[in-house]
Amino acid sequence: MATDSLRAPAPRPPGSAGLPGLGETLEFTRDPFGFVQKRRARYGRVFRTNLLGRMTAVLTGPEQLEAFYDTGNVVRDGANPANVQTLFGGAGVINNLDGAPHAARKLAVSAALSRDAIESYMPVMTRFVDAAFARWAQAGEIGWNDELKRLAIETLGAVFTSAEPGPDLAALVKRCELIGFAFTALPIPIPGTTYSNGIRAKNESLAYYRQVVRAHREGSYDDGLARLLAARGPDGAALSDAEAAGELHHLFLAGFIVFAQFVGTIVYLTAHPGVREHLARETAALPAAPSAGELAASSYLVQVVDEVRRLTPIVPIVFGKARRAFVVDGFEIPAGWGVAAAVWSNDREATTYSDPESFDPDRFGARAENAAHPYAYSPQGAGPPDGHKCPGLDLTAIFMALFAARLVRGYTWVLPEQNLTPNWAQLPPAPKDGLRAVVRPLRS
Repeated sequence: MATDSLRAPAPRPPGSAGLPGLGETLEFTRDPFGFVQKRRARYGRVFRTNLLGRMTAVLTGPEQLEAFYDTGNVVRDGANPANVQTLFGGAGVINNLDGAPHAARKLAVSAALSRDAIESYMPVMTRFVDAAFARWAQAGEIGWNDELKRLAIETLGAVFTSAEPGPDLAALVKRCELIGFAFTALPIPIPGTTYSNGIRAKNESLAYYRQVVRAHREGSYDDGLARLLAARGPDGAALSDAEAAGELHHLFLAGFIVFAQFVGTIVYLTAHPGVREHLARETAALPAAPSAGELAASSYLVQVVDEVRRLTPIVPIVFGKARRAFVVDGFEIPAGWGVAAAVWSNDREATTYSDPESFDPDRFGARAENAAHPYAYSPQGAGPPDGHKCPGLDLTAIFMALFAARLVRGYTWVLPEQNLTPNWAQLPPAPKDGLRAVVRPLRS
């Protein structure tokens, strides 16, 4: 457990400083998920590493994440490595803010992601999901990775900015891909490098979002961005155009990675036909166009979604910075050190989850393994709703539930022989062979 002050000298966490200058950055970029898992096994729930010249304490486990999300211990301002902050769009987006500025920004962003807002998006989301399945069923063999990226961006483009499919959103898919690769690349700002390609994609994306914001200022819209622009902070202030464009960039990057959770849904249901059949039975009573509330009330559907989110790799760690020296598990984390919450590893902790590598939606049923501790489940961060937990948590869950229900109720699919191993060097990881598939409608 963490303490507010040091009563006696405590040792620093175990670990390695790595190479001069680079630290352990090279190994981290090759496979950031495996990097954390290996060191968790070697050193325990608290260890130190050196990433891009910053000594960083990595925390895994519910009690350890509780210490991370204690705002007395850890802040976000200046916490992200420079390359990560640049790719996110600078220091002014929500995940870099603390205190009152963060509270005001989260209030604005949450206006576009509230349950009422999600309910209003449901007809559009359903239209896009149904159109995608109809397209796939007529296409023969598809590369589902790419198709799911398209589905994520086109759907969110419609609900956030009223955009229809076309060249702008196709370009946005490619930019999100480039930015995802750049997050795990060495930050070498030389033309042609993966990192520089990501920076260019980020700049082009922000220019596009600024155009969209200007159009919304001049027109009348009923979408997520309109809600974001209409929101007012406690002082009555609205977001500036630059702030709104930055948050759109963050929203689309976060929305893009939902494709990997669709991938996880497909892969796990393919490998577990019993779960697939159970889910089809449980969702059979849903109406043809379910509301968000009806999807959320389908208990087994929610269990499947939660288990897919628990196991699917999205991001390996979330960065913070020690506001003060504090102690976790008997180890001192000095003020100014980097601090990282290993959110994906936390969801695979054997002390929380029985047989944690197995796919078992029942663990979210009567067993309620995730309820063992408030910080036991962290698929999109953890902590209180007004903290740094992802404000898009509900939208992701409903989008995944809609996709899963449509998948098992209306279609069958075959994955030809291929390599389903994720490419761990990209964010988010996805099957190396593209998730080739043949999709067919179920015969009534």
